Amino acid sequence: MIKDQKKIDEYYEMIIQKNPEYVGIFYVGVKTTGVFCRPIWPSKKPEKENCEFFETAKEALLASYRPCKRCQPLNIPSSLSPEVRKLIAAVEKNPERKWTDRRGLEREIENLRKKFNGALVPGTNNVLKKLKLELNHYFKGSLMEFSVPLAEELGTPYQKKIWKQYLQELL
Repeated sequence: MIKDQKKIDEYYEMIIQKNPEYVGIFYVGVKTTGVFCRPIWPSKKPEKENCEFFETAKEALLASYRPCKRCQPLNIPSSLSPEVRKLIAAVEKNPERKWTDRRGLEREIENLRKKFNGALVPGTNNVLKKLKLELNHYFKGSLMEFSVPLAEELGTPYQKKIWKQYLQELL
């Protein structure tokens, strides 16, 4: 459990703001409900004195909190919109169906363009071709190191932190 008052104040402010950059950085346990959540859960925010903050979901579980059914803190966080998640679930449920809602797809692509401030262009490029080739060799056991560069500047602060730790462990 996090005891540092400065962090507690910062984290409480992040749950009030529903700041998505803090997903995976901490979890909040609510004493009055016995539930722990991600910082961006949609329910009414508890009073600060009713909150306990944890660095990991495991810590919250060991402190006898149960996972929230709404924000599902034990599931891997996803940056996919609810619409895309719904579409993926529908496709997985019925992969043979022919999908015809082109307007919805176009709207979702436009939302992704805006969210990531870039173009989504179908097709391939030299980096993707090289990555596909390297992945094939890796899974065949004939490649142990990749030469495709990582885009370390992409991702949330949490993702950047994990990549940095992972790369330091490798070196």
